[in-house]
Amino acid sequence: MRTVIDIFDAFGGSSAMAKAIGLKDRQPAVRAWKSRGSIPPAYWPAITKAAKRRGIKWITTESLLYVRVNKSEAA
Repeated sequence: MRTVIDIFDAFGGSSAMAKAIGLKDRQPAVRAWKSRGSIPPAYWPAITKAAKRRGIKWITTESLLYVRVNKSEAA
């Protein structure tokens, strides 16, 4: 099972993810996503595109939805 932490790790951390999705100037906000274990759906397209560019095939809209649903069920 993948988690939000796995997604951040695949990018090399929150700073690297922020840069990859064009939010380098909003690194604290991206770090907050990691801390709370939730990535806003509005950023999923940018994340999946950045993952594809980096060859991270498992990060898809479906995997992001899976992580979100499983976090909701665990709460």
